Amino acid sequence: MKRNIHLLLALATASSIQATDRVVSPSGTYNTISSAIAASSDGDRVLVEPANYTEDVLLGKSLSILCNQEGGRYKLNGSLTLVAPSGKDILISGIRVMNGVGVSGTTTAPGTFRMVDSYASHCNLEDPYLHVELYRDTVAVSIFFSAGTVAGNIIPGTSGGGGAIVLSGASQLVKESWIIGNAISYQYNGWGVSITTDAVFHVENNFIRKFPGAVGMTISRSQEPAASISTIVNNTFYMPSGAPTTCINNANLSRFNLLVKNNVMVGYNAVISQDNGWTQLVGSHNLFAAPSWIDLTTGQSLAATPLIDAGDPDPRYLDLDLTTNDVGCYGGSNSRANFTTPMGSAVVGFMNAPRVVAQGETVNISATGFDR
Repeated sequence: MKRNIHLLLALATASSIQATDRVVSPSGTYNTISSAIAASSDGDRVLVEPANYTEDVLLGKSLSILCNQEGGRYKLNGSLTLVAPSGKDILISGIRVMNGVGVSGTTTAPGTFRMVDSYASHCNLEDPYLHVELYRDTVAVSIFFSAGTVAGNIIPGTSGGGGAIVLSGASQLVKESWIIGNAISYQYNGWGVSITTDAVFHVENNFIRKFPGAVGMTISRSQEPAASISTIVNNTFYMPSGAPTTCINNANLSRFNLLVKNNVMVGYNAVISQDNGWTQLVGSHNLFAAPSWIDLTTGQSLAATPLIDAGDPDPRYLDLDLTTNDVGCYGGSNSRANFTTPMGSAVVGFMNAPRVVAQGETVNISATGFDR
């Protein structure tokens, strides 16, 4: 039998036809990042030598700002602000932003901001037209965004602060949002992931480590979203101490299409708060576990525990080795193992493929990758 498979691959690279490269170094023609940006046009690259740059950077052009040395880092002792990035495509890699990344001004058309293999004290990127993609970054405190993909990041939290990913704001973009493969630690009462948008979301393969009295995730919606199904799948929620509580709090008790499956909860005594009439909620194979069943640093299920092969046996949830799904953040094809390997000169940040395709249907796969 002959099958036709169509592959749709979106590859975001740092190169551009007829683009100009400008090198930034403390002793060069461009001795600040801001001066190189001012001289650049949409599609150009700014290549930054590893050094400390003390300035606040304003960016409102379609540029790639990269380290000029493979595997190197450049430090921005200031803030990075996207200024009204309507229709802009921005890529940042290898930066350390000590005063955080934000967005200002009014946007009127879709734009994209990608940050890869970088560090920021925080990211406040709520904007109705901004599609945010954060891949394998370390963000000290929190990430706020309105639409996009946040994948493979580490949010360690800080004493007196916290670590959280917040999907919020009224996005004008129609794409579904993904929070996947992240490691989140929160230092006081609150949440590790918060959803306050009515858009479709997917929270999968995250390790969420919370401190006493805190829910792992909170959802607060104002209305029924589109018919598509949001998912909370293959996450590991761990509360080291304190009285057990509900893991996922549906704050407004709104009813929407939600799948909750193959999650591990350590230190919790209930999966999700709900009202009894929530017929759109589908949950199964969510397990309460003892701390000895997981690696407390990574969230990985330990061998020979009841978490191995305990997930939904449906083939769509098979692990990477094609065995039955392990519950928790290392189970399934979107395992956190996909996001813990070292960055190289080229990397695919995230690949989105359908779990099930009927015979004769087109297979649509999208991926985002980077190559300095």
